[in-house]
Amino acid sequence: GAGGRIGSSLVEELLGIKDIKVVALNEILGAKHLVSRYRDFADVNYFSDNEIKINGESVAVYSEKKASEIPWLVHGVKIVEECSGFYCDGEGNADARAHLGNGVERVIVSAPAKGDGLATLIMGVNHKKFVPAKHTYISNASCTTKALAGPLKILVDAEIKVESLLMDTVHASTSSQQVLETLNNIVLAGTGAASATGLVISDLAGRMGGFAARVPTTDGSFANIYLVGVYKGDLDKEKINSIFQERLSKEYYCGRVGYLGGEEISSRDDIVGDKRNGIVIGHYTNVR
Repeated sequence: GAGGRIGSSLVEELLGIKDIKVVALNEILGAKHLVSRYRDFADVNYFSDNEIKINGESVAVYSEKKASEIPWLVHGVKIVEECSGFYCDGEGNADARAHLGNGVERVIVSAPAKGDGLATLIMGVNHKKFVPAKHTYISNASCTTKALAGPLKILVDAEIKVESLLMDTVHASTSSQQVLETLNNIVLAGTGAASATGLVISDLAGRMGGFAARVPTTDGSFANIYLVGVYKGDLDKEKINSIFQERLSKEYYCGRVGYLGGEEISSRDDIVGDKRNGIVIGHYTNVR
């Protein structure tokens, strides 16, 4: 919903874009919850369970559990950002396409999703494949997929042919876990990031596998990539890092993938709060 980690971050971003206006929000926990979350980045006031004001602008608030029952048309909504994490299955009550119609022209899901007509698009990877008239149902993939896909896109574009690839991610605990389950515990889980990366980089389709280890932190993650690659020239650590650094200055990737060269990197100090899709840690690049 609009008051979750992703929803709140998105609202903060949208408030800084002059051509976009936030007019309606849906949050199961209600308007007061939104006020408590938004106070960190906006002047926000509670008026009723159905209205808050953000920086002086009135914004309607709903707490509907079914997407089809949110009256987006009343507010002239054209684009719905679906950030609850629930509407991802592409069927039944969990189908994000229920937002479409009644004025809504496009729904963008902030998580991996399923269903006919879905386009999975990531900035800096395959965003130029966006066709406005065709892509009305869009997934922005997962945080891990974006972190993997950006650097891998750079390598593929540098003509490093990836024969096979394994990945793992050390990931903050997620909302699907019980609170006590995360304490003093590392949970191994599957991840759809490997297959999803193949959706946005066709050269990698069917060549990837991996898993996730969820650890008891609230935010941030690291991903490791192990690949067998073929390159026409000599390839070593310095060459790969120079490829990253050179291409990160180009417009297509700029601002979407970052680079850090240091050895002492932490999720709290170096990752959380960074708005880029992924950050390459050059110190740990290795070639064998």
